[in-house]
Amino acid sequence: MMYPPKHHQEYKFESVVSAIQQFPLATLITADGQECLTTHVPLIYKADGSEYGKLFGHLDKNNPQVPYLDNRKVFVIFHGPNTYISPNTYGTTQ
Repeated sequence: MMYPPKHHQEYKFESVVSAIQQFPLATLITADGQECLTTHVPLIYKADGSEYGKLFGHLDKNNPQVPYLDNRKVFVIFHGPNTYISPNTYGTTQ
């Protein structure tokens, strides 16, 4: 199950890339089964001929996340313009 609901998810890859380019500061999340690690890191998107391209960034070699990046799945969250939308904005209570 994925949250938010599908009607709130972005499926146009071009729109995702545009958001990454506008707001490159991301939260990198890794896990090893015991703990979750997070780091805020600017990432640059590069098309490379593959289906989705690649994200490039830099972590200090002493960052405890470094060992968890080689050939592992990670989560990257791009936060956008960092605004709050009040529930009062919506026309319904749902």
